[in-house]
Amino acid sequence: MKDGVRIINLARGGLVNNADLLAAVNSGKVAAHVTDFADESFLNNDKIVCLPHLGASTPEAEENCAVMAVKELRDFLETGIIVNSVNFPRVTSESAIPAGGTRLCIPHKNVPGMIAKFTTILGDAKLNVAGIVDQSRGDIAYAMIDVDGKVGDDTLKALGDCEAVISVRPIYA
Repeated sequence: MKDGVRIINLARGGLVNNADLLAAVNSGKVAAHVTDFADESFLNNDKIVCLPHLGASTPEAEENCAVMAVKELRDFLETGIIVNSVNFPRVTSESAIPAGGTRLCIPHKNVPGMIAKFTTILGDAKLNVAGIVDQSRGDIAYAMIDVDGKVGDDTLKALGDCEAVISVRPIYA
């Protein structure tokens, strides 16, 4: 790069090798460095400006995070969709719950054959499956199954009794 460049790092700490950057500043290769990832070696250097790293702590950021958390919780409660979970997979669907139908939200252990068990139980109950989304994250999986019609208590119990099922939550349209 040309001599005398100016570098601004507001992205992430660790993107810059601090010792090499300090050497480049001291040699004049880098004319100035601005960062919000302060290193003790950067302090008291007239060519380096250290800013506080507060991007996620501003009132606006805090409000945006709170609004996002509430929206994601509402979406989970109303539609079963999971986004940004710490311990569950991301599961989304563009489809609405069928009119007069049911969305089954089934967290389960991530083992083979679970979807086959679910669809067999639903078929035996004469329920048409309108859509299935099943995602896993490590040992946990989460199925969202949309069916035409209301799912009865006996069918919910049969699904819940499947080995490896953690719970069954119906959402009725």
